[in-house]
Amino acid sequence: MYSIASSEPHTNFEMTLVKIRRGSPKAKAWLKDKETSKFMIPALYQPYSLIPLYIWKASPSTTNGNEQAHRNVNRDGIGLTLLAGIMRGQQYDMRVTSSIDLHINHGINPRDAVSTHTFRAIRSITHTGKQYHSKLNNPSRPT
Repeated sequence: MYSIASSEPHTNFEMTLVKIRRGSPKAKAWLKDKETSKFMIPALYQPYSLIPLYIWKASPSTTNGNEQAHRNVNRDGIGLTLLAGIMRGQQYDMRVTSSIDLHINHGINPRDAVSTHTFRAIRSITHTGKQYHSKLNNPSRPT
Protein backbone atom coordinates (compact mmCIF):
# COMPACT_ATOMS: atom_id res chain seq x y z
CA MET A 1 0.00 0.00 0.00
CA TYR A 2 1.22 3.50 -0.72
CA SER A 3 2.03 5.57 2.33
CA ILE A 4 0.38 8.90 2.94
CA ALA A 5 1.88 9.26 6.40
CA SER A 6 4.58 11.87 5.92
CA SER A 7 5.95 15.10 7.27
CA GLU A 8 7.25 16.03 3.82
CA PRO A 9 5.02 17.00 0.88
CA HIS A 10 4.35 14.25 -1.68
CA THR A 11 5.13 15.13 -5.27
CA ASN A 12 1.50 14.36 -6.13
CA PHE A 13 -0.60 13.59 -3.05
CA GLU A 14 -3.91 13.35 -4.93
CA MET A 15 -2.44 10.77 -7.35
CA THR A 16 -1.29 8.72 -4.34
CA LEU A 17 -4.88 8.69 -3.09
CA VAL A 18 -6.11 7.61 -6.54
CA LYS A 19 -3.60 4.72 -6.56
CA ILE A 20 -4.78 3.60 -3.12
CA ARG A 21 -8.42 3.76 -4.28
CA ARG A 22 -7.52 1.51 -7.24
CA GLY A 23 -5.86 -0.99 -4.91
CA SER A 24 -7.23 -3.95 -3.01
CA PRO A 25 -10.60 -3.83 -1.22
CA LYS A 26 -8.73 -3.51 2.09
CA ALA A 27 -6.79 -0.52 0.78
CA LYS A 28 -10.00 1.14 -0.43
CA ALA A 29 -11.72 0.51 2.90
CA TRP A 30 -8.69 1.85 4.79
CA LEU A 31 -8.65 5.07 2.76
CA LYS A 32 -12.43 5.51 2.98
CA ASP A 33 -12.18 5.24 6.76
CA LYS A 34 -9.50 7.95 6.82
CA GLU A 35 -11.37 10.25 4.45
CA THR A 36 -14.66 10.13 6.38
CA SER A 37 -13.04 11.94 9.32
CA LYS A 38 -11.87 15.49 8.83
CA PHE A 39 -9.02 14.83 11.27
CA MET A 40 -7.45 11.59 9.98
CA ILE A 41 -5.66 12.78 6.82
CA PRO A 42 -4.20 15.83 8.65
CA ALA A 43 -3.12 13.50 11.46
CA LEU A 44 -1.18 11.37 8.96
CA TYR A 45 0.04 14.00 6.50
CA GLN A 46 1.70 17.09 7.98
CA PRO A 47 1.25 19.42 4.97
CA TYR A 48 -2.54 19.15 5.54
CA SER A 49 -2.16 19.64 9.29
CA LEU A 50 -2.22 22.80 11.37
CA ILE A 51 0.63 21.46 13.53
CA PRO A 52 3.90 23.31 12.79
CA LEU A 53 6.55 21.12 11.14
CA TYR A 54 9.08 21.46 14.00
CA ILE A 55 6.51 20.18 16.50
CA TRP A 56 5.42 17.39 14.13
CA LYS A 57 8.99 16.15 13.76
CA ALA A 58 9.63 16.34 17.51
CA SER A 59 6.61 14.13 18.24
CA PRO A 60 6.91 10.34 18.56
CA SER A 61 6.13 8.36 15.42
CA THR A 62 3.57 6.19 17.23
CA THR A 63 0.36 6.93 19.11
CA ASN A 64 1.22 4.55 21.95
CA GLY A 65 1.70 7.38 24.45
CA ASN A 66 -1.67 8.92 23.62
CA GLU A 67 -3.42 5.56 23.85
CA GLN A 68 -1.78 4.84 27.22
CA ALA A 69 -2.74 8.27 28.55
CA HIS A 70 -6.34 7.70 27.44
CA ARG A 71 -6.39 4.32 29.21
CA ASN A 72 -4.88 5.83 32.37
CA VAL A 73 -7.48 8.61 32.52
CA ASN A 74 -10.36 6.17 31.94
CA ARG A 75 -8.98 3.89 34.66
CA ASP A 76 -9.62 6.67 37.19
CA GLY A 77 -13.30 6.71 36.31
CA ILE A 78 -15.84 7.73 33.73
CA GLY A 79 -19.26 9.27 34.20
CA LEU A 80 -18.10 11.27 37.22
CA THR A 81 -19.61 14.50 38.45
CA LEU A 82 -17.66 17.64 37.61
CA LEU A 83 -16.15 17.91 41.10
CA ALA A 84 -15.23 14.21 41.23
CA GLY A 85 -13.68 14.48 37.74
CA ILE A 86 -11.58 17.46 38.81
CA MET A 87 -10.44 15.65 41.96
CA ARG A 88 -9.57 12.48 40.03
CA GLY A 89 -7.75 14.58 37.42
CA GLN A 90 -5.70 16.25 40.16
CA GLN A 91 -4.80 12.83 41.63
CA TYR A 92 -3.80 11.59 38.17
CA ASP A 93 -1.66 14.69 37.57
CA MET A 94 0.11 14.16 40.91
CA ARG A 95 0.89 10.52 40.03
CA VAL A 96 2.25 11.48 36.60
CA THR A 97 4.33 14.31 38.09
CA SER A 98 5.74 11.90 40.66
CA SER A 99 6.66 9.43 37.92
CA ILE A 100 8.37 12.16 35.88
CA ASP A 101 10.28 13.41 38.93
CA LEU A 102 11.43 9.86 39.69
CA HIS A 103 12.74 9.52 36.15
CA ILE A 104 14.48 12.91 36.15
CA ASN A 105 16.06 12.57 39.61
CA HIS A 106 16.96 8.87 39.64
CA GLY A 107 16.75 7.68 36.02
CA ILE A 108 14.05 5.15 36.92
CA ASN A 109 11.59 4.62 34.06
CA PRO A 110 7.92 3.92 34.74
CA ARG A 111 8.40 0.84 32.54
CA ASP A 112 10.99 -1.93 32.58
CA ALA A 113 12.53 -0.81 29.29
CA VAL A 114 12.38 2.32 27.22
CA SER A 115 10.39 1.55 24.08
CA THR A 116 12.35 2.64 21.04
CA HIS A 117 12.33 1.63 17.40
CA THR A 118 15.60 -0.23 17.98
CA PHE A 119 14.25 -2.05 21.02
CA ARG A 120 11.11 -3.13 19.13
CA ALA A 121 13.14 -4.24 16.09
CA ILE A 122 15.49 -6.34 18.25
CA ARG A 123 12.53 -7.89 20.06
CA SER A 124 10.85 -8.71 16.73
CA ILE A 125 14.01 -10.32 15.34
CA THR A 126 14.47 -12.35 18.53
CA HIS A 127 10.84 -13.51 18.42
CA THR A 128 11.11 -14.48 14.74
CA GLY A 129 14.33 -16.38 15.43
CA LYS A 130 12.71 -18.33 18.26
CA GLN A 131 9.78 -19.25 16.02
CA TYR A 132 12.16 -20.38 13.27
CA HIS A 133 14.19 -22.57 15.63
CA SER A 134 11.00 -24.01 17.14
CA LYS A 135 9.78 -24.93 13.66
CA LEU A 136 13.12 -26.57 12.81
CA ASN A 137 13.20 -28.60 16.03
CA ASN A 138 9.59 -29.76 15.76
CA PRO A 139 8.43 -29.64 12.11
CA SER A 140 5.14 -31.45 12.82
CA ARG A 141 4.00 -28.81 15.31
CA PRO A 142 2.14 -25.86 13.73
CA THR A 143 3.43 -22.39 14.62
